[in-house]
Amino acid sequence: MRVFLQRTIFLYLIIYCLLLIAPNCFVSANEKDDANSSSAASSISWANVDWKNLWNSVPDERPWSVLFYSGETAIQSVNHLLSGQYNSAHEVVYSGELAYTIYKTFWSKLQLAGNIALRDADKEHYPSTHLVTEFDPYLMFRFTEFPWNNYIVTTLGIGEGISFASRTPYPEETGVTSNSSQPILDFMAFELTFAAPSNPALQLALRIHHRSGAYGVFRPLSDHAGSNTIGIGIRYDF
Repeated sequence: MRVFLQRTIFLYLIIYCLLLIAPNCFVSANEKDDANSSSAASSISWANVDWKNLWNSVPDERPWSVLFYSGETAIQSVNHLLSGQYNSAHEVVYSGELAYTIYKTFWSKLQLAGNIALRDADKEHYPSTHLVTEFDPYLMFRFTEFPWNNYIVTTLGIGEGISFASRTPYPEETGVTSNSSQPILDFMAFELTFAAPSNPALQLALRIHHRSGAYGVFRPLSDHAGSNTIGIGIRYDF
């Protein structure tokens, strides 16, 4: 399964590069210069920010967003994944998402999103498995302004919602990722995107797909309910 994650990362990197390069084959040099100038001009200087207008709404030229990604469920918690630890729970997740910006400031945006995932557990480890379908409606707060955006456009998103699964995912049910679990749990998403300044709408996304009992809201703390899937994908704003 670790090989799957490595191949997935490699595949998405190739796809991203091809999508990034392809439009440039049909764009003139002047149009490229205009796009680069526009991207550079859109980056803000925090030293000149009017803090009184920090939360003022601004138009979003590309309010819609689609995301396709895949990843692998890990046995570790989020904090252990962020520290670089990873061991497979032998489950692959394929997911698609549609999001819409409901509020935008010059430095952030709030998005309403719906995520649909297919969870495919390895039959060698879970012999009687079937595909598990999951739907996750949630809100995503996304920070969009980093000081290096003139070189690589970066966003950081944190999402919160509810996860509805067609049944308890097999790694959660069998004790691999939790002591006890259930189909409906809390959902969180942690996402970093990276894009070329010449095409900020096309983004490479790194994501943690998180299900949990939300500190006793859905399941007792002692159950350690839920799981974490680490994945990579491509997001496009339009």
